[in-house]
Amino acid sequence: MWPIYALAAVGAAVGAFDLPARQALVPSLVTRGVALKTPAIAGGTAAGARIFYRIPFTIADRSQLPETVQASVRWDPLDPVASDPSIVTGGTETTPDFGLIAPERVGDVVAPTGLTITRTRMSFHVTAPATPGRYRLTVTLHDGEGVAYDAATQAMVPALLVRVTGDHDAGVIAPSQVEASPGQAQRLTVWVANLGKTAWGRKPGPIKRSPDGGLRQTNLDDATHARLVGTWVALGGLDDPAQQAAAAAASVTPAELPAGMSPRAVSKTELVAFAPSAPGEYL
Repeated sequence: MWPIYALAAVGAAVGAFDLPARQALVPSLVTRGVALKTPAIAGGTAAGARIFYRIPFTIADRSQLPETVQASVRWDPLDPVASDPSIVTGGTETTPDFGLIAPERVGDVVAPTGLTITRTRMSFHVTAPATPGRYRLTVTLHDGEGVAYDAATQAMVPALLVRVTGDHDAGVIAPSQVEASPGQAQRLTVWVANLGKTAWGRKPGPIKRSPDGGLRQTNLDDATHARLVGTWVALGGLDDPAQQAAAAAASVTPAELPAGMSPRAVSKTELVAFAPSAPGEYL
């Protein structure tokens, strides 16, 4: 018969009472009474540009505000990578997936940098990606030692969806839907922004005083403008030749934008559009 041995141990579960202590080691702005508001960016979003990122905040007891707060950033591309429409492997052509599913591309993390803290906001400069496109800009806050703040603090800084613009880029906002009778003229209010890095065209010459003492604009002929144009597209497709012909015959009067429209400038203009003569839906 085998002998029976009894083993006894006395102790406590390790770590069961350490949770509050470990939580205290994670820095937090929430426990200091800091309330962060929605961040904003300024300075333009051109590719490679220096962007001014700022976070408004409030705090009841100013003495609780840390002397140093740092931030790291990450730009995650949202635009899918264009794939070869016809890939041949081993003599066999592979059917493309049409971009319905694409792996997420995670951006590189930029090392933490110090924030400038005023009475109402924290701010720092960050460089936009060199490639134009749509990105998710995620900012993580750290203490003066580079330790990331707790999840409650990070939750107060939502990610921003940013469109990084190219050297020559534009934004156009027009009515999403209008109704018109066949052949009717419509005035469409359109907002246009120069989102590129260079002016569109040239401004007129300077204003000089004429010999008779009046003021006159010089070199008016040197001024050049960008133009806003429109085109009708029949949504009935090739199945409706009448709509196709009506769309081709319909017109939109081009509108001149301000001469030498500067980068980041916004202009409100009107397009006079004559609706197609055949009833139907058009783009």
